[in-house]
Amino acid sequence: MTIIDRMRSAVEFRGVDANISYSDVFGKGLDLFLGTGTSAGVAVTTNTALEVSTVYACLRILSEGVSTLPLDTMVRRNGVPRPIRPRPEWISFKQGPYNKIESIGQIMTSLLTDGNAYLATVRDVDGLILWVEVLDPSKVEPKRLKDGTFIYEIQQVNGSTAAVSDQDIKHIRGMMLPGAIKGLSPISYASETIGLAAAATEFGGAFFGNGAVPGSTIEVPGELSEVAAKVLKDTWEQAHRGVGNGHRLAVLTEGAKFAKVTLSPDEAQFLQTRSFQVPDIARFYGVPLHLLAQEGPTFGDSNSENGVAFVQHTLRPWIERIEAAFTDLLETEFRQDGIFVKLNVDSLLRGNLTERLGAWSIGVTQGIYTINEVRRWEALPPVAWGDEPISVQVQGEPSASDDSSTDEDTGPKEGN
Repeated sequence: MTIIDRMRSAVEFRGVDANISYSDVFGKGLDLFLGTGTSAGVAVTTNTALEVSTVYACLRILSEGVSTLPLDTMVRRNGVPRPIRPRPEWISFKQGPYNKIESIGQIMTSLLTDGNAYLATVRDVDGLILWVEVLDPSKVEPKRLKDGTFIYEIQQVNGSTAAVSDQDIKHIRGMMLPGAIKGLSPISYASETIGLAAAATEFGGAFFGNGAVPGSTIEVPGELSEVAAKVLKDTWEQAHRGVGNGHRLAVLTEGAKFAKVTLSPDEAQFLQTRSFQVPDIARFYGVPLHLLAQEGPTFGDSNSENGVAFVQHTLRPWIERIEAAFTDLLETEFRQDGIFVKLNVDSLLRGNLTERLGAWSIGVTQGIYTINEVRRWEALPPVAWGDEPISVQVQGEPSASDDSSTDEDTGPKEGN
């Protein structure tokens, strides 16, 4: 069976038109069958990319960093955001097969690999959303109609294709080219870098798994019997092995020569290659090297500064994409302006205790925060006199109030 015949069989098994030719195969680069071919000779797909430790670590750090943020529904009243109660069931992720962390984690993984995330909205008989489910991006193909709307062709289990309107699919896109309808796939554009890292890993496994390179040799002219070779080896090791016998004078007779075996530059180069690939892959995802256990430059002089920079420059764009998509769904369901979904990053932006106390002190004395707002953000119980802000003009006695904090407040919220 020729290679084209094998490809036809593979395509027929996948339910794709098997009428392919040599020009189809070599013109399209075998991507349909093997993933993205690379100069290093390694085919890069989502699964093979995740076998590279740096790729897996970047996806884990980013997806877990976003999916574990508190999530809440808010409405602006007189310019002040307040929580919506009761909030929709779908935003609490109490229905459907996945909880909040799993669902948002799938959204992030889809965006970080394919550059697109497709959310199917499961609705009841009244058209209200019950839950959202993240689809496999490899089975969804968006198309723009003449009227500007989109339909999404979804591959079914039986191999058929179903067309779904954009009323039932929420499409979240990553970085896009002008005029495009899909986001750019980070895995595809980083395929050469990932392929080189995967090739270096394979080389290392083959080198250490199949190699039989001794640390040193003793070359003796002529031939030695198996017994004589073993006696020579054991005698040498007995005289020179161990801490106490290291670097002792050795006397070789009968023309014997000692040689230490070292790796060739080509064989040793893969270690440097593997080390270089870590920052190269991290650059695609914007993940700081210190989070990947790799030495390198940092964003600031302290852990809190590095954390703030990571949120601002790496997490924030992904967070705002997800917030915008959920907000669109919320507005469609409530038909109300001023409502939005918020992923709260306040816990990630908080500095150490000294920095926080200094910031709270300035905020309270300037009348920006109340004592009870600060205590709530620090997970402390309210005090009876802490609900009134301190007047900046007249620093008088704060008025007593027995009214404790309510669910609708203007401070950071802890969502599910």
